Amino acid sequence: MTLQEFSRSGEAQGMRLVGSNIIGVCEGYPYSIFLKSAKSTDTASLRFALNQALPGKNRKALKSLAPKGTRIAYIQTQVLLTVTAAPEEIFHAVSSLITTAVGCFQSGKKTIPAPLKCFACNKPGCDSAALSGSGVGALYQPAHASCVMGKSEKTAFEAQKNEQSGNFLLGLIGAIIGGFVGTLPNTALIMLAEWHSGYLYLLIPLASYFFYKLFRGRMGNFARLAVILSSVVAFVLMQFFVEYLDFIQLGYSITFFEVVEWYISDVPLGNILENIWFGALFLLIGLAASFSQIGKTNRDFIQQANADVESLMSLHGAPTPASYTTDFSSPASSIPADDESRYSSYDPEKPPMEIDL
Repeated sequence: MTLQEFSRSGEAQGMRLVGSNIIGVCEGYPYSIFLKSAKSTDTASLRFALNQALPGKNRKALKSLAPKGTRIAYIQTQVLLTVTAAPEEIFHAVSSLITTAVGCFQSGKKTIPAPLKCFACNKPGCDSAALSGSGVGALYQPAHASCVMGKSEKTAFEAQKNEQSGNFLLGLIGAIIGGFVGTLPNTALIMLAEWHSGYLYLLIPLASYFFYKLFRGRMGNFARLAVILSSVVAFVLMQFFVEYLDFIQLGYSITFFEVVEWYISDVPLGNILENIWFGALFLLIGLAASFSQIGKTNRDFIQQANADVESLMSLHGAPTPASYTTDFSSPASSIPADDESRYSSYDPEKPPMEIDL
């Protein structure tokens, strides 16, 4: 079953497709669904956010009542349920799992509600739910529609401004400076404690990307290239600097450039690899961790802003600012009037089961 087919099947229950996720609200509990299809089976990941960690009794009830084969994971206050079924059965399996999970959240001496505070401003009084993130890690949670709208408008405005005035050259200069700033913790460690840590090389690509943005570099594929090149250059020069300090501590009178020449011409390749592999590993980890972020274009940021607003849904079924839609792709966005039909609560004919713990 495709995402579109799943979404159409769930329209009566208030489900909607936003990006790569299906979202909905059941009895005030927002949830997100990520669907992965194979040849003969589909796997759905259902994620809820709660106001607190689910107590042990509720967990036992959920484990015993969930369909056989359901995998349940608890990540702080989040509940992630993964179920696998044939394509023609996956929608029914997920719908049943939603009802079961919400019944377990509401059972026992104390109901465990969805988060009471907006994830954007950390204040209570949420009127809507909004999606944060995408894919299997996406979280659909309570928010103020005004907070999400404001954040999305700011993101889109900054992306449009960067598209018009962003500068590749200034960004490259910023990335190079950031790469060297990322080596400073290791430099300080070498000078103060006479040793260096490979783990700190994680900071180099992160600092490089931060300074690329700080210098108002234009966001796009060039940003990724600039960060990678500046990180590698900073890493290599850091290796030369470590060798230079070793010579100074041994009492040699030598310049930094003489050390570079000696290192390139006289040190065997095997010794070089032996010295740098650990730091290079963590540099690669840092680049991998930031790869999805540093490769985002202004179009990506605007599309994300649109998706955040598109995901807004009322928690109570009443008209709220969450019914607004807008398109941030053009500088002059218009906000149509309320459209209450965008809302529908979970199937009122089928309330969550009541469970005694």
